[in-house]
This record gives sequence, C-alpha cells and structure tokens, in this order.
Amino acid sequence: MNNHAIYIFTCNRPTGLERLAIEVASIQGEYSIHIIDDSSETLSIKANRKIANQFSNTRYLGIDQFNDFYKINEGTFNQMLGDNTWNLGIARNFALEHSVQRRYKKVLFIDDDISGINQEKIDEGFSTLTENNLVSCNLLGQVDDSIIGHIATEVGVTDSNPRMLSGGFFFLTPLTVTHRFFNIYNEDWILQLLEKEKEKITIPFEVYHSINRNLKWTLDQALFQEFGELVVEGFFENDNALFLDSSFWNKILQSRIKFIEEIISRVEKFRDQLKYDICIGVLTWLKHQNGNIIKQSIEEIKNEYYEYKI
Repeated sequence: MNNHAIYIFTCNRPTGLERLAIEVASIQGEYSIHIIDDSSETLSIKANRKIANQFSNTRYLGIDQFNDFYKINEGTFNQMLGDNTWNLGIARNFALEHSVQRRYKKVLFIDDDISGINQEKIDEGFSTLTENNLVSCNLLGQVDDSIIGHIATEVGVTDSNPRMLSGGFFFLTPLTVTHRFFNIYNEDWILQLLEKEKEKITIPFEVYHSINRNLKWTLDQALFQEFGELVVEGFFENDNALFLDSSFWNKILQSRIKFIEEIISRVEKFRDQLKYDICIGVLTWLKHQNGNIIKQSIEEIKNEYYEYKI
C-alpha cells in the first residue's frame, strides 16, 4: 500500500479539475490520488468521474462513495456532499477520515483552483512534513481571504493577527491530527488553531490560486463568512476560545464591530457603493448578535463536530 496520498477537492468545476489532475498525474512517485467531488450538477459529476478514470492511480470519491463510507441512510444527516450547500469542511473531513482508514502516513490536500504543481514542490512538502507540523507554501494569484478581508486590504485597514497556512495546498499527517474540520468558513484556519501544538511551516515554493474574474461579492456571502471570522478572532485572543463563556464572545464582537467601523470610515472616502453596502450589512448583523448567541452557535458546531462517524 502507498504511504502517501493526494486528495483533490472539486465542486462543479470539471475544467479546473482536469487541468489539476493532469498536473498531479505528472508527479513521479508512489502516490494514491483521490478526487473528492462535492458537485451538485449532474454534468459536472459525469465529467469528474470521466476525468478520474483517465488515470490508473486516481480514484473518484463522490456522493455514493461518501454515503457508503459513512453508511448513511437518506435523511440521517443535515448536510452531505453534493447537496448544493457549502460543504468544504465535510469534504475535508471525509478525506481526512478516509486517509486514516487507509492508514496513509502523509497526505496533501489540493483545491481544484490551484495550479503550478510540480515534482519539486510535492517532494519538498512531503519531506518537510513530520508528525509534529503542518506544511504549505506561498500562494500567488487570488489572496485567500474573506470579502471583508479583501475590502480592508483595498482601503488600507490592516489586521495585526498572523495568517495561517492555506488549506488549498496543505500537507498533514492524518494519523496524528486529533481534531476535525468545522463545516464553517475558515475551517482550515480553525483546524490549525485547534492543532496548536503542531508547528506551521511554509516551504520556499509557490503555487498559483486562480483569480475568479466572474466572482461577484454579495452581502449574503460576507455574512456567511463572518461567523467563521469571529471564531478565528476568538482563537487569536485565547487558545481555549471554544470553551469560554458569553462575556468573552461579547468582547470579540465589540472588537470586530470596531474593525468594521474603521473599514466603513475608509470605504466612504472611496465612494464604492457595493463595498459600503456590504460593510454596513455586516455591521448591522454584528450589532444584532451578542455573546450568548455566538456561544450557542459554537455549541451547535461542537455538537456537529463528529456528526459523520466511521
């Protein structure tokens, strides 16, 4: 059995998947390759299966394989692969637990919008990876950030917190990872913050994160991301944030409100109506929250933490 594996994550983007699959297939070495498909569109699913079948060392893992792996009956769980919702945390947990079952010593997670993969980067990542660290490299192209994060950068408001490794190109040792991904925005950063004993290492290489020029920012997307942003802010304040009371989360809320208000003061000078409306919408949402609401939401996440069990 191969000791190392590569998991590729895709969702309704067969063109991107095919490009990445060809890049990965060119890598020399005894790697098992698995495609985790969260696609909801029938044509994408068919295309992705066909792509996986082109390569002898590549296996397709989609809705049916997910259900078989977890022995899921219809209606058993709230969210599943391919249900047209945001499932990246679920998909990454599937890959993590699949790799544990297969007893892979080292794995690489790659998103389908990453390119620039080559032999040297893969070899360096796997050789740097140990049981005591997590590994990635520098990402060029689209900065991996939230809508609010992008707006803050554009108007010159800086966030003093450190950046985590990107889950889009992420080496880990599955048998030593003691936590799982939350199925919320920032799930890759949250896992790293939970695995606080592991060193975070960036190898001196670069991959490219595709810029989606058709992407349109919306308030709904920003609000979806905001809860994950709050959780990460809590972790930066205290390693045990998930277990702290409502008064702690009230402080995090107030700090975040001040941050958004600072962004709004800068956005007004740029006279960008879309950015202004998004920031005002997020600020309004934050002001309707309180520590008890945030704490309750966190408890719900913790209860769903191991919803899928093998």
